[in-house]
Amino acid sequence: MQTIYLGQYVHANFGAMIPILEGMITNFELDGTVTWETAEGEEWETQAGDFKQPGEKSVNGSGIGIFLGEYA
Repeated sequence: MQTIYLGQYVHANFGAMIPILEGMITNFELDGTVTWETAEGEEWETQAGDFKQPGEKSVNGSGIGIFLGEYA
């Protein structure tokens, strides 16, 4: 599992029905739940193991997913 930091940039690409979201990590819990907030103020919860590294692709080559980026 990668290291996740408060204030770390998040870039989420969910595919055709939901636009790309960008935000920052605002909280994480010991159970692996990570809370991040979009620029529009929406809060999302994601499990730490579900984040991908920038440029990482799925087995079938898809770029869809929630990616960690640089620190703010």
